[in-house]
Amino acid sequence: MLATAVVLKATPTRRSPRVAPMAETLAQAPAAAPLALAVAFLGERARALLGGWVSEVSAQALSDGADAAERLDALVVDAAPAGIDREQARRAIAAARERGARVIGVAAADVSEPVFAGAADVVFSERLREGALCAPAPLDPRVANPLGFRHSDVAGLALVAGQGADPEPALAHFEAVRGAEPLVLLAAAGGPEPPAGVLRQTPPATEAELLAALRERLGVLDHPRLHQDDAARARALVRLCAAGIPVVCAERSPALEALLGEELSAALAGVGWRALLDLDRREAVSVAQRRAALRRHSLDARWRCLAAAAQIAVPERAKVSVILSTRRQEWLSFGLAQVARQNYAPRELVVCLHGDGFSDDVEERLRAEVSGPLSIVRVASEQTLGDALNAGVEVASGAYVTKMDDDDYYSVDHLADLVLALEYSGADLCGKAAEFVYLEEIDVTIRQLTRDVETRLAGGGMIFRRDVLRELGGWPSLSRAEDLAIVRRFEEHGRRIHRTHPHGYILNRHGRDHTWRPYVDYFLFRSGRQWRGLRFDRTGIR
Repeated sequence: MLATAVVLKATPTRRSPRVAPMAETLAQAPAAAPLALAVAFLGERARALLGGWVSEVSAQALSDGADAAERLDALVVDAAPAGIDREQARRAIAAARERGARVIGVAAADVSEPVFAGAADVVFSERLREGALCAPAPLDPRVANPLGFRHSDVAGLALVAGQGADPEPALAHFEAVRGAEPLVLLAAAGGPEPPAGVLRQTPPATEAELLAALRERLGVLDHPRLHQDDAARARALVRLCAAGIPVVCAERSPALEALLGEELSAALAGVGWRALLDLDRREAVSVAQRRAALRRHSLDARWRCLAAAAQIAVPERAKVSVILSTRRQEWLSFGLAQVARQNYAPRELVVCLHGDGFSDDVEERLRAEVSGPLSIVRVASEQTLGDALNAGVEVASGAYVTKMDDDDYYSVDHLADLVLALEYSGADLCGKAAEFVYLEEIDVTIRQLTRDVETRLAGGGMIFRRDVLRELGGWPSLSRAEDLAIVRRFEEHGRRIHRTHPHGYILNRHGRDHTWRPYVDYFLFRSGRQWRGLRFDRTGIR
């Protein structure tokens, strides 16, 4: 991307279809709304797997061989669609091709000669299969997500036995858990009774009820004998992880890891059940696993990968406008580095130079230091921080707007995590609380005890839907507490606010030039955990 600069004076106002595992080419984050693709489905399984995230076009006209006026980007075809013979399917495929649409086949383990054989541009398979894009059934992040995750008030561990599973080897594998933590086996009626110390329960009727019940536990213990095969196991693991339920995954096969992909496999590796007994470590496990599941295995991610393989153009993901407002040139490079290390794209940077304390060549230095879209805004010294932020919003072009502070620490996943949370929650404002704080004066990192409320958010960890932010008038014209005021403004207007996990963000209290200047004792009194030094390992920063 080319770097561009806009200098303004502010006024007070605001991876080929022939690859097996496809996880490494999956998209980074689910979209807030279905993709702008027109798709017809031939078969109920195809619709069940890939529907609900695109605009559906009736396949009746295609199967009848008739022409239709609607736009058509893709035809998704079952291996053996019920009620449709091979000739009908071939006519529909030919009609779709005449209209310039691509054909996506959905493989089935029990069908050796699918109706789309030799005619599909790309084949999707839930099992490892030569010449197909292979991954678990994708999830809808509006349904499977970590809303309702509990950091505390959880106890015991659970095993979930799928249909036809044999839980005895799994119980034997995790025998050491008994006596240390309550152990629950969720399995259908029938079969031998579990050993002493294991409570057997019938699983809830729906997936939503099952996930809700599992959120009351420290986590889930998973084993291959709890599933019919690797495909069924991969599907279950993706949904558990997306829901934020920490998983201890024993005896992972190469086939399972190929389906899950590198990122989710890495998040599952090395997690033992004892790690879940430490609530902070348990939460870190949940964050890593949910992040991988949501951005690699969502419907949006799967469709983007299929579209790329089939050469279907799709809109880019929502752009994030990062507003970095500062009065301090000495902190500019630090702040720019925190933005530059973010792995979310597309994004743009809006730097608000607030006041007169900058060198004459500051804009030239900014353009040399920043790679990617850049806007520079000048803000008069007498204007408030709220005014400066609103000046940044006025030139921002992203669908989402976020504020990053020039002196705080951010993980590479910070923006990606905020976008995920904003989109699966459906909120207009999402953010992190400043639970992790580095006290530079005494070289200690703490985790604050915060009230578990949605509206307690850190100023340097918020993301907004830009149109809503502008509709509500932007930040109040304040130089202090403008962050609290904007949260209250959203709350007063009935706009949904969501607080996500605090990992990947550290509030840096270095004692120099803060607009809010509490003493170190203020933070120590509120701390629940303390670690010597600047601890990225305990705060989710990488």
